[in-house]
Order: sequence, then C-alpha cells, then structure tokens
Amino acid sequence: MGEIKFYCVTNKEIDFINDKNFYFGWVGQGNPPHSYLKCDDGYNIYYKEKYYSELTFHYWFWKNLLKYENDDTWIGFCQKRRYWINDSAPEKINKFNINKYLLKKIEDSQNIDSILCQPINTHGIKKMKLLKRGWKNLIRNPLIFFNKNYQNIKVQFDMHHGFGNLIKAINLLDQEDRKEFLNFVKTENKFNPHIMLIKKKKIIN
Repeated sequence: MGEIKFYCVTNKEIDFINDKNFYFGWVGQGNPPHSYLKCDDGYNIYYKEKYYSELTFHYWFWKNLLKYENDDTWIGFCQKRRYWINDSAPEKINKFNINKYLLKKIEDSQNIDSILCQPINTHGIKKMKLLKRGWKNLIRNPLIFFNKNYQNIKVQFDMHHGFGNLIKAINLLDQEDRKEFLNFVKTENKFNPHIMLIKKKKIIN
C-alpha cells in the first residue's frame, strides 16, 4: 500500500483540506499564506505564469524538489477545484465531506505506474472562441473553422498558451522524439485534462 504525497496548486487559500499528505503550491499574483510553496525561486519560469498557470509550479517542482523524493514515492498533483477521490465516494462531494473521500493510497496489487484523468476531445470548439483565440491558426488553415478533425492538440495549445510556443518546445527535443511528438499534436484530438496526474518519482524523473 503506497501513500500519495499530493501537491495542490492554487491561487487562493484552501481552508477545507486537512489531510497531512497535502502540500499547497502557489501560483498567481496575490500573496500566499505563509505555509504555501512558492515557485518563483531556484530554477523557475514564473514570469510565464500568465500563460501556464499550474504548469509553472510543476516545472519548479521538477527542477527543485523532485530530487529530494524517494524513487518509490507516489506523487500527485491536483487543483483548487479538482481533487482525486476514491471509488467509494458518493455522487455529491462538497467541502464538508471531501476529506473523508480523498484518494490517499494506491494498492500495490493494482500494478500501475501512473493515474491520469479520462481524456477529453479538443474538437467542437465554439466558433467565437476560435475567432477570438485561434485566429492565427485560422489564417494558416481556414479548414479548422469548418472541420473538427483539424481542431487538434496543437490548435488547443496555441489558443490557451500562446501561439507557436508548443512548436518551440518540440523543436528542443531530439530529432526522433521531435518528429513523433509533432505528429502526435497535429493528428490527435484528445488529451488528458486538468494538469492532474499521480506517478512514482522514478517514472517522472
């Protein structure tokens, strides 16, 4: 039975989670509570928080804290509005009963090395949102507006995290990985959302 060490990334104080295995990471421009982990020191990309929000904390954790974890430690990430809940939870969860149903441990018999959210589709984007946030993509390929098959992961990323930034990151990969990943983001219409995952340290590193 492996306990999960959770990092909840937020820009607001969370006053209803009292589990000892929860740590709170701060993003945003406000002043965090004293006990919250800030991600603007050490190796960081905090100046990009406007575009990447929780991911700025994930990057900071990877560069600064991950090395101190044991290889077999289960590490989980969640958000201020989204938490990992165990299978016995009722349909309705609120801040008064959530601590009772938080996922806390992973059975060794499950034989898994990671847990992700169910994938969601990137197609079916509202036309107005495409015009407002995806106009640079539309200029290059107007079919995106009419054919949902062209509304892929790359278009989704460009709309929400800055046009062209994903390609810049992909171009830093080794040539073989670059080609494979570029094909993936240009052809796939599903991804695992909410920047939430649970993995062992030796898998993340």
